[in-house]
Order: sequence, then C-alpha cells, then structure tokens
Amino acid sequence: MNPLDTSNPFMTAYCKGAEARMIGADHIARMIKAPGVKDLVAAAHDTDLGRYLEEHLPAGFDEADESLWRYLDGCFASLERLTRFPRGMREILAAWLLKYDLANVTAALRGLGSGRAARMIPIGVIHAKGGLEALAAAPDADAIAAIVNECKLAVFAAPLAAWRAASDDAAKLAAESELSKASLRELAKVARKLGANAPLARAVGLLFDCTNLQLAFRAAIGNLGSSAADAAVEGGFSISRDTARELAGMKVAELPARLANTPHAAAATEIAAQWSRSASAAVVEDVLSRHRLALLRDALAMRLLSPVLIAWYLALKETEVRNVRLLLKAKFDELPEERVRESLVPLW
Repeated sequence: MNPLDTSNPFMTAYCKGAEARMIGADHIARMIKAPGVKDLVAAAHDTDLGRYLEEHLPAGFDEADESLWRYLDGCFASLERLTRFPRGMREILAAWLLKYDLANVTAALRGLGSGRAARMIPIGVIHAKGGLEALAAAPDADAIAAIVNECKLAVFAAPLAAWRAASDDAAKLAAESELSKASLRELAKVARKLGANAPLARAVGLLFDCTNLQLAFRAAIGNLGSSAADAAVEGGFSISRDTARELAGMKVAELPARLANTPHAAAATEIAAQWSRSASAAVVEDVLSRHRLALLRDALAMRLLSPVLIAWYLALKETEVRNVRLLLKAKFDELPEERVRESLVPLW
C-alpha cells in the first residue's frame, strides 16, 4: 500500500463506522417483540436504517419494500460518490451490484407474454441509466437485449443470445442458468486481479460452493436427480462442478456425511435436520443465508486497510435490509414471531 494514499484507511473507518450503526441482534430482539410497525421502527431509532424508516414510515408492506430498496440503493450510491473510494473497491462494488441487473433481466424474460410489467429492483446499472421502466415493459427478448446492450452489460450478452435462439423451454432454462452465474463470475474476475490467494478469491469460491450446495439440496428435496446437474457452477472452493453433479443425485439424509470434510458440514447438517422436521424447502435458503454471512465474515471482516473490506460492508447492508424486510412483512401480515425468527440473520 502506498504510505501516502489515505483512501484505504478512510474507507476502513467509513465501513466500520457504518457497521456500528447497523441493526444488530439486540435491535432485532426488540423489533420482533414490538406491538406495531411504528414501535418496530422506533426500536431501531439509533441506527441509520431505523432513522431512515422513521422519516419514511410505511403504511403497508409494498410501500415498505420499495422504501427499503431505495435505502439500499442510496447506500451504494453514497459509496460511488466518495472521492476517496479506491479503484479496487469500485471494481468490487460494480461486480457485486451486477446481481441486481441479473435479477431484473431475468424477471423481464420470465414476464414476457404475461401481459403484466415485470417487478423490478431499483438497483444496478440499468436503474442508474433510467432503463428500468422500459425493461419492465419490454415486449420481447430483442427489446431486453437492446436495453442490456445500451447499458453496456456485455457480461449478459452471450446468455441472452442463447435465450433468444432457444427453440424450447429446456433451452431457455439452460440459458437462464448461464445468466444466473454471470454476476459471480464477474466477481471472481475481480478477485483474481487481487491475487489467487487473496481473501476475496476464497470468499468468492465459498459463494460458488453455496450456489452448488443450494442446488444439491433443492435437487434432493425435489427428487430432480441428474436433471439438475447442468445448473452446477465451476469455481467452488471445496465443491467443484463435478462434486455438485454427484451431490445432485443424492438424498437429503446422505448429503451431510458427503460434506463432512468441507467448510459447509455444519450448514448441511442443519439443513437436513430442519427439513426432516418441517419438510419445507424454505429451510435451505434460511440456513444458507446465515451460512453465507458467516463465511464472508471469517474471510473478509477483519481485512482492514484492504479493498476486500467493501465486500463485507455490502454483505452486511444487504443482510440488514433483508432482516428488516422480513420483520416488516411479519408485522404487516400479523404473523407469529416464530414464523419469522428462524429466517432472520443477526449481524452480531
């Protein structure tokens, strides 16, 4: 690090300061017990997100959902406006945010022919360039591809071309599968620039593992077998594409033993145990949400004065917003607290 460059120390202070103002486990414990939405928000009054919601108190869940997306987009935009935002961090942020463009493009593709505008997330390049409304109302795949091209999202070009050329639903699903891997692959490219042994490379490899782990459990729960194997991704830290294909053909109860010598052993055991009790596929994402954050924490959280710290900040902000969305949904729908408790991911 250049001793005259103060950008990394500045960003370390920025990220750690923001982390201290996030909604943690103590806030969540009070929020989940709150009798109403106003009390729920008041329980987080000493946090950045809590103060934002006090100023934008939602009247219903749809309004809350939109407000939370605006808040998250504002957090990301604030980073981009910083004058002392190092290039490495900018590259990580750009690659990280591609998943929102991916989600919006996928929603647009799946909404074709429905007669309704696809629901969009107001984050990402397409949103920043004002193309989200056109994407939501795109009449065909050619129009979607034109918007993607105008926004210079070349990473989506090949999967979109394959989708447009697809002659049947199976080919379209295969193209969507390739599209779904694009954002992580871009993050992997950035990680490689920082060094094959850098913390971000390990973190991205573990995220690839989680994608394959999710595939394996969903295949086992849905009895999909080898038909799900092609969706496996290469680049995992401990779960290669070939291993993922093997896992996709196994039963739920068999997976923990097969993963015993990986960083995912405890998560696999928890998923299998929870599924045996509830038979709900939702346990896969609930457990993996906590597991992903724990993996990223161990790999990135203490990398002070390093560009990779920004990835930890981004993961924390997304998790914080996800938690509050679940809490508000439960409060507006008057759901019992046990219905939402297991899906929450406390930050500390």
